[in-house]
Amino acid sequence: MIISPLTRGRKPARHASRACEALRAGEGVNSPIGEYKMATKLYNLGDQKNIRKKLRQEMPKSEVVLWQKLRANQFKYKFRRQYGISKYIIDFYCPVLKLAIEIDGGTHEYRKQVKYDEQRQKYLEELGIKVIRLNSKEVLENLDNVINQIYYQFEKLND
Repeated sequence: MIISPLTRGRKPARHASRACEALRAGEGVNSPIGEYKMATKLYNLGDQKNIRKKLRQEMPKSEVVLWQKLRANQFKYKFRRQYGISKYIIDFYCPVLKLAIEIDGGTHEYRKQVKYDEQRQKYLEELGIKVIRLNSKEVLENLDNVINQIYYQFEKLND
């Protein structure tokens, strides 16, 4: 038996070893935490790791302000920042609610960026992810209203 920091000498859970075998065989596996094959091919792709890290380190002020409200389960839901879904990187994502929050700054007014944003939103919605688009100016000037919009979406998604 291989001793790793995760198992600490114990045998891995049965469903985990079955999942590994199925993945090696190219099959998907359903489990309490989701479909393994899909998760490995769709979320937080390895080739985006450095980009996501840089985006987290160089967040615009509006994203920093909103992150201070979203982090540490202050909304009773865990959010992730700069989360990769396929080829796209989402500003904030709540996996439990399948809710993405995008903050649009000045660059989102250009025609090319608008088209890209529309394609990304369509793709995410096809995956069953609800997308909220917020203006960076509004986040900085009217944070209470932004928080209310997010709470409203929580209520809609929980119905």
